[in-house]
Amino acid sequence: MPGPRGRDREAPAPPATVVGGSGLLDVAGAAVYLGVTEPFVRRLVLERRVRYFKLGKFVRFRTADLDAFVEAGRHEPVAPWVHTRSTLRRATTRNPVQQPGRSGPAARSPRPARKADGR
Repeated sequence: MPGPRGRDREAPAPPATVVGGSGLLDVAGAAVYLGVTEPFVRRLVLERRVRYFKLGKFVRFRTADLDAFVEAGRHEPVAPWVHTRSTLRRATTRNPVQQPGRSGPAARSPRPARKADGR
């Protein structure tokens, strides 16, 4: 089924552009390899979030470095979160008798009495 603008969403991406016989990818090739846009790859370079090579004014990438970037963003699955807010509520209500001028934890629980020797 055709996708937006008449393109097929299941169409395979074009092969990554390898520059010369060096095995290095240019920005367009890195974008195709990662499945992202060229501006995103350029932003990764600007923010120095991905390893790259500078050959004169040209930016090049190794596929191994792009794979390392992808693996660095990998998150392992965790157990599903269980809503426990209702079990964390206190079973008792606040102390209805509070001393005037006091609020917070001190109003709910008196301090322990000091010993006569000052400790």
